[in-house]
Amino acid sequence: MPDYPKVGGASAADVWAYATRAITDKAGFTISGTKTTLDALNDITSASVWTAATRDLTDKVGFGLASQVFPFTNPGTAVDLANVQGALSPTATGRAAKIDDIPYFEDAVEGSLLMSGVEQALVEKLDDKAGLVEGMINLAPMASGDTVVVREYMQVISTGTYAKYAEETYANAQAISLLQLLTRISTHDIKVTIQQTAGTYRTFEYSFVRRKET
Repeated sequence: MPDYPKVGGASAADVWAYATRAITDKAGFTISGTKTTLDALNDITSASVWTAATRDLTDKVGFGLASQVFPFTNPGTAVDLANVQGALSPTATGRAAKIDDIPYFEDAVEGSLLMSGVEQALVEKLDDKAGLVEGMINLAPMASGDTVVVREYMQVISTGTYAKYAEETYANAQAISLLQLLTRISTHDIKVTIQQTAGTYRTFEYSFVRRKET
């Protein structure tokens, strides 16, 4: 008699207890094997997948990791972790130069400065990295008869001297006392100065940050 399920239909248990079984579809997709083989499929864990000797990481549009930035030793097989770490390292080829180009703000330069009649530097950027200086000066102490001059300088070439490109004069008490400054971008030195040329010498508070390449 054929080895068919009992009359009245097969239960799930009947199907699973069958000694030999195959799972197919008309598109040719076949999974076959003994009961032991199919039982094992039910026991797959993430650990068993990861410990497989050969594994591929690809997709159907050709995005294979081997063609990307990571220099795998054996494309399409287990990932060479050392090479991946090397590609991500700050010392990897080209990465240091790219990091150097990222602008950042240095710690604020701030304080208070008593005027003396001579020109005094408030802030100075001394390097050959592209950047600028921005900040503020509190002119609230100024009163009738006072005159203050604020100047901005830059170097044109690294071996050159400062050239002045901006100068503003403030006289008497200031209705709007907080002066905000934003210099131009320079690849060389930048300096902002202040000088009180008339009146009673005052003390002015200031705060600047220097934004430049790393």
